[in-house]
Amino acid sequence: TGEVLANQLKDNKVSYCIVGHSERRLYLNETDEDISNKIDVLLSNNITPILCVGEVENTTLNQALNYINNQIINVLNKFDVNVQQKIILAYEPVFAIGSGVACEEQHIKNVTLHLKQNFNFNSILYGGSVNPSNCLQLSKIDTIDGFLIGSASLSYQKVNQILSLVENK
Repeated sequence: TGEVLANQLKDNKVSYCIVGHSERRLYLNETDEDISNKIDVLLSNNITPILCVGEVENTTLNQALNYINNQIINVLNKFDVNVQQKIILAYEPVFAIGSGVACEEQHIKNVTLHLKQNFNFNSILYGGSVNPSNCLQLSKIDTIDGFLIGSASLSYQKVNQILSLVENK
C-alpha cells in the first residue's frame, strides 16, 4: 500500500496497486498531492491504480458524499477527465475497516451509485470488513463491481470461501 517502487512492481509483473489507503492517509500523513503523484507514476508504468476513498466517521449520506467527492477531486485535479477510466475506485468507509461489520448496504448502494453517476472510473469496489459471512449479501449490491478484501485476505481459507460464495450466487 505504498512502500514499494513502481519499477519494482512492474519488474515483478504486478498489474494493480492500491493508493490512498486510509492507513497511509491517517498514520503517515499521505496527502492528496502525494496520492496524485503516485497515480501518475503508476500509470506511466502501466500499472492500474486502485484509489481508496471513504469517510472516516459514520455520518449522513450528504456528509459522506461531500467528503468522498473532495478526496477524488483533490487527487485527480491535475489529470484529464479520461484518466478516471484508467483507475479502479475502492470505496472503503474507514469506520468499517477492521471492525468486522460492513457498512449498511443502502449506504454502500447510495454512495457507489453517486460515484458511478458523477465519475467515470473503470470500476468501483467495496472494502470494509468484507468476509465470508457478509460477501454474498454485499455481492447483491448492483452498484459495486467487486471487493477490496482486507484482513480476510490474510487467510487462504477465507478468500477461497468468499470466491466460492460469490461465484456460485
